[in-house]
Amino acid sequence: MDSFSVRAELTPADWQAYQKICALRLQQHQPRRARMVGILSAAFISLGVLWLLNLLGVDLNPVSGLLGFALAIALIAFARQRAMKSAIPDPAGAFFSPSNYRFDADGIHVTQDGLSSHSAWSRVRSITSSAEHIYLWTDRFAAHVVPIRDLPADVAVGQALAQLREWSASLDGASPPTLSTPSFAAPVRRQPFAALRLLALRQVDEAALVGKLTSIVMLAAFALAVWAGFDWLRMQPDPEFYPYDAATLSWFILVALLIATVIAKRSHPEISLARVCVLIAIVMPLLIAADFAIERYLPQGVAPFAQLALLAYTGLYLANGLRSLTGSRQPAAVAGGVVLALSAWWLGSVLYIQPSLWIERSELQADYNEEKWQGGEALLFEQPARIDAAVANIQAPRGGAPVGFFVGFAGVGEQRVFAEEIKFAQAVFARRYDTSSRTLLLLNDQRSLDEQPLATGSGLRRALKGVAAKMRLDRDVLFLTLSSHGAEGAVLSVTNGTIPLRDLNDHDLAQALAESGIKWRVIVISACYSGSFIESLRNPQTIVITAAAPDRTSFGCSDDRDLTYFGEAFFRDSLPQARSLRAAFNAAKKWVVQREKQEGQRPSNPQAFFGAQMEKKLAAME
Repeated sequence: MDSFSVRAELTPADWQAYQKICALRLQQHQPRRARMVGILSAAFISLGVLWLLNLLGVDLNPVSGLLGFALAIALIAFARQRAMKSAIPDPAGAFFSPSNYRFDADGIHVTQDGLSSHSAWSRVRSITSSAEHIYLWTDRFAAHVVPIRDLPADVAVGQALAQLREWSASLDGASPPTLSTPSFAAPVRRQPFAALRLLALRQVDEAALVGKLTSIVMLAAFALAVWAGFDWLRMQPDPEFYPYDAATLSWFILVALLIATVIAKRSHPEISLARVCVLIAIVMPLLIAADFAIERYLPQGVAPFAQLALLAYTGLYLANGLRSLTGSRQPAAVAGGVVLALSAWWLGSVLYIQPSLWIERSELQADYNEEKWQGGEALLFEQPARIDAAVANIQAPRGGAPVGFFVGFAGVGEQRVFAEEIKFAQAVFARRYDTSSRTLLLLNDQRSLDEQPLATGSGLRRALKGVAAKMRLDRDVLFLTLSSHGAEGAVLSVTNGTIPLRDLNDHDLAQALAESGIKWRVIVISACYSGSFIESLRNPQTIVITAAAPDRTSFGCSDDRDLTYFGEAFFRDSLPQARSLRAAFNAAKKWVVQREKQEGQRPSNPQAFFGAQMEKKLAAME
């Protein structure tokens, strides 16, 4: 056969077949790397999903982790399949234009509308075939695609393949040219020295920053080891391994990838994402060590300046590294990366994202002391008697003037701020309304299970009935203060370690008050979303004051505080000297708004309802 010609008209189905065979060739050339990239991507996605579920309070177990990993693999495969189907060349482009092929001993002659080309057989690297196509590969992933259906009627598939391979091989022993691949061995060996020069803000040869997956994994593993080591030092003198928070690391991995993406895209010319990942991974151990030193050894007044200096160093490091890669400092890319890092730091602090592989043994024992919690059933059984004993200590009022009774409720025992706030509020109301001998506290406090009766929904119902029995319901006033975490939908958290407790909602509270028969009421609720309680409690004989609007969070409920922001503003700074309860609320609201504005927080917008009859009665008591 001297020559033969083919007129080929390719379709989208031919393009998809071409994509599939290119994917197979990629797996043949880089099978380990392709599999590793897929597995690591699935692992990162799985960690992110598990972290989000944990943040939402979903109980996790090994089965859910495996399911999450399988789901991530399925999502990656689905996304890849969708991308292959959606990536179709221009309908008027070269791939879909009718092509006239003429094959002879001189090479491949291609003619299209407005285009003609000639490829010598020396440019053909290999010839393969499938059930529907013949591929003449001129590069690893570039080929002439000849549909078998378009072969001349008198040319069989086997005959065509045999003739094409004969022409390709008949070059007097000459072999097709091979593409030279640069050796990365020398740059990899030079990379540790290049890393030290970069950390010293010195220029390096851009060839030394090899963006290989192995380099990224090794550098990231080293950074993780450094972090784990300093985390261990932070928990001295008696650290205990605590792996359950490790999934939270996915947050920092995600942030690092986003920063690298921003820097890569904002650079001109654009840099490969892998190289930017190497650049970031090199500096991470130094930043981790510096942050530990600032936290551990510097005075509190000096630490902010050291953190600013560390931020400036990071910016200079990135600018110097990008200059090594591109020839310029890339200020836009550096600024974008720094802004994203600061934003992630702020969001992480708001969400309390502080992973740790270690915990102080004493803290672990405090949280999981079996002897402390195994008597939970007996402890709950004792509560009615404790509440009755506390009610018995309340003095009955004398004389005809109305008096006040105080009941406090601290819902969350794992953070001391709520119990401390209720104790402080009790002292303030005692001084202002003389309730010291008519007080009952229900406290969840992990520091002590015996100081006061526990705060529970059933306990509050019993306590209010007991207090009501001591009151003259037609004239005396109940001051009820509740402090806890809150959720949307008028819910207060009620927790105390492993003791099984049920949250308190607006219906529970309103029903407990109604069953008690207490008519005159002043209710203060310090919690997120606490404004949602007002509607269920409002009536002319009731005043309701809340720390936040129904759709807003309040602030200051961390374990290292004695009062929340609202507690400081209302109980400490306003109520003791205000001429009325309304004036105290207005002053506290103004103070809270100013503080939240200064800190850049979304306003909590404290709310209040003042029943006209209750406000008039309270003015007479004042």
